[in-house]
Parts: sequence; C-alpha cells; structure tokens
Amino acid sequence: MTDTPTTRVNPFHRVRTGELTDTDVDQLRGEEFEGPASPEHAPPVVRTGDPDHPVERVTPGALVYVLGLHGGAGVSTVAGLIREQASDLPGEAARELRIAWPRSSLPGMPINVVAVARTHHRGLQAAERFARAWAAGTLPGGRLLGIVLVDDGPQLAKAQLKSIERIGRMTPHGWRIPWAEGWRLAESSLKGSSPRVRWAISRIRKLAQTPFTEGKK
Repeated sequence: MTDTPTTRVNPFHRVRTGELTDTDVDQLRGEEFEGPASPEHAPPVVRTGDPDHPVERVTPGALVYVLGLHGGAGVSTVAGLIREQASDLPGEAARELRIAWPRSSLPGMPINVVAVARTHHRGLQAAERFARAWAAGTLPGGRLLGIVLVDDGPQLAKAQLKSIERIGRMTPHGWRIPWAEGWRLAESSLKGSSPRVRWAISRIRKLAQTPFTEGKK
C-alpha cells in the first residue's frame, strides 16, 4: 500500500467550499484539533487597533481560567464540567472570566486559559478574532490551552463544521462540545454526557496539570 502524503494547511486560510466530502465532515466530529503551541509558532499576523479582550492582572489560584469570547458562550457550562472532573483536587478547579484576558501577576507562573465560544455566526467570528489576537502576541502572561466550541444547535451545517476545524487549529488545541438536549432542562453534568465530552474535559485537565515549558513546541 502506498502512503498518502499529508498536506499541511495554514489554519489562518479559509477552507473553500467543496473541499470536504460528507465522509470527511463526519470524521471531524469529536476530534481534538491541534495548532501552534504558542504565538511564536503561529503564522505571522498583523494586528491593528486594540485587542477585543482587555488584559487584567490576576494572581494565579485556579487550575483553569475559562474565558468567554462573547455573551452566552457557554462559560458556566464548561467551567462546571471542569470543576466536576477535577473535584478530587484541592483548591479551585475553574474560574470564570468575562471578556478580559488574565495576565499572571507572578513571573514564571502562567495562568492556564481555555477560551469558549458558541458555533453560531457571532461566536465563530469572535473565536477567530481571539485566535488572531493570541497569535499576534497581544495577550501576554497566560498559557492558552486551547479553544472550546460549544454547539449552538442539535445539528450543525457543513460550513460550521469547516469553521470549527479551521479555528480549532489556530490555537494549541481545539475541542467541540456537542449539543446535549438534556442540558436544556437540567444542569449540565459529566454524568450521562457523551464520551466525547468526558474525554475533552479530561484532556483540558491533563494539559492544565502539565508543567509549562517556555518556547516548547
């Protein structure tokens, strides 16, 4: 069998309509996407104007800081799942943030950040602007673990799935939280959630507990 060569795609280039088949789109669901480990490894980005997210100096104290990229992003849901998964750990597992990027007040102690957005038009636009701001180096003092994209409905369009993959590869890691009908009537919980959700939250915890190495790819 002849190996098929792998094509490297610049994550900042938009995916053209028609490049993915139905089978390809199905395979995207539930995968973790990987991108540049730090702004130094990201494609060059020219950032004009002020960043959308003001920088706020905070003292490290939580395992993960969950940053909402817009109103209704799903911050409380993701933070709650992280707290549930890390309930065995002492101290604060997840702290919710609204808009402001947290900058560690202690040198050498970066804050672990997970950004959250919905998969609707406004959410995906906010996620891409954030990824570009991060790649441009305008968000210092925190370690971005990745971006979580929370489904805005029970079934996503192909255009949404393509955007999810592209944006997920613009940051160190990207995860998709699928629509859970039961969460409309009851509090979100890992209990009874899909294996995909439990795996994604477990990965976030593992990455947050991984020692930080400056400049590591």
